[in-house]
Amino acid sequence: MNSTSKMKVEKIVYVTDIDASKDNGAGINERGFLNAVSDFEEVICILPFPHFSEIYFNPKHTYVYGHYGKLWRYPLYALHLCYCLFKLSIRFKIKACALRIGLSPFIPLLYSYLLKIPLLLKTYPGIDPHENIPWKKLIFRWKPLRIRLQHYLLKFMYQAIVSRSVIIDCPSDTCRASVLNDKDIASEKVITIPNGVNTDFFKPLNTNFRKELGFSEQDKIIGYIGALNGEIRFTDHLIDGFEQLIKKRSDTYLLLVGDGQNRKALEQKCAKKQILKNVFFTGFIKNDTIPHYMSVLDAAVDLTAVPVRVNCNIQYASYSQKIAQYLSCGVPVVCWDIEDTKFIEKNNLGALSQIFNIIDLAEKLNQIVSLDPKSWNSLSKRARVYSLDNLSYAIIAQQRLQIWKRTVDPNNKLWQNS
Repeated sequence: MNSTSKMKVEKIVYVTDIDASKDNGAGINERGFLNAVSDFEEVICILPFPHFSEIYFNPKHTYVYGHYGKLWRYPLYALHLCYCLFKLSIRFKIKACALRIGLSPFIPLLYSYLLKIPLLLKTYPGIDPHENIPWKKLIFRWKPLRIRLQHYLLKFMYQAIVSRSVIIDCPSDTCRASVLNDKDIASEKVITIPNGVNTDFFKPLNTNFRKELGFSEQDKIIGYIGALNGEIRFTDHLIDGFEQLIKKRSDTYLLLVGDGQNRKALEQKCAKKQILKNVFFTGFIKNDTIPHYMSVLDAAVDLTAVPVRVNCNIQYASYSQKIAQYLSCGVPVVCWDIEDTKFIEKNNLGALSQIFNIIDLAEKLNQIVSLDPKSWNSLSKRARVYSLDNLSYAIIAQQRLQIWKRTVDPNNKLWQNS
């Protein structure tokens, strides 16, 4: 071995095909992690050139041909990615390839085999969001049908990646349990690392925004911020629970921030229940205004519940980023009482409602909005401190890096057995 190869700097390559410039859940989560990890010299991040470079572009990263979510552009993206990985392997000693599974997972998989290095799988939910939706609901809906077909086409490749990975981090304990349904996967190589939050961006704001929205200081505002679509968010249950609540408290208002295919149906439901005067739909808003909306809330609601298979039974998972964002803004959260949300009650950060129980949901909402100012402020501060100490991207990234470095040790038995 020559002196040049001996002097090669050791690196971990992180590959993602997610566009970090998009203001959707995956994009926001990915750019938060990328920003935090960009200061780590041990990691080189490779990602597609952003569609919206004015939203996110970091010169510390390595960019390849942007696919912009169009299937016909993926071959060029894949070729450019191969070229960059080859160049990096000449310049550095690559110890491992970390990845977040997307539509082109075969390249990191091939790279791992060629260089005889381990894979590190990041933010793996272990489920297909359309797997539990009946086929008859997909026949005339091209996008979810296409996603489901992609799932089946890529399923074997995903299994190969899971098998090749020496560490797999899942966003919740229930997702982890779902991954461990495969008896061939060693339990010690599957861990839970929750979704993080940008605590510098999502923070309590003392502004006049409440007044700008037309609310008084005495009004109680319950809010949901996110997409008004999909079968896993249960916004219709929120409407039902709110209807029960305003029978007790007419000074309470529901703020639904966001847009989606279910918005019209939700508006019609509110009109039918004659509660539309207490419910406000904002429609689509820009991402940089979200903390302002969050900061006016007395209680935030996230009823996300994703059905997953665990030991032949159906359990519900929740790994919503919105929960971390609400807490970072100092807003108490009301969620369904499932395994992944137990930390809310354990750390006194809000309230948990019996899942799908509308009466109990209304009671838990009333419990939060009825707090006296001193108790509410104490709860708000506790939520903010919890997010700073446990959920900030900086802390999550540091935790993940330490695990990666420990895992890529050549003597690691998981790597030897993969």
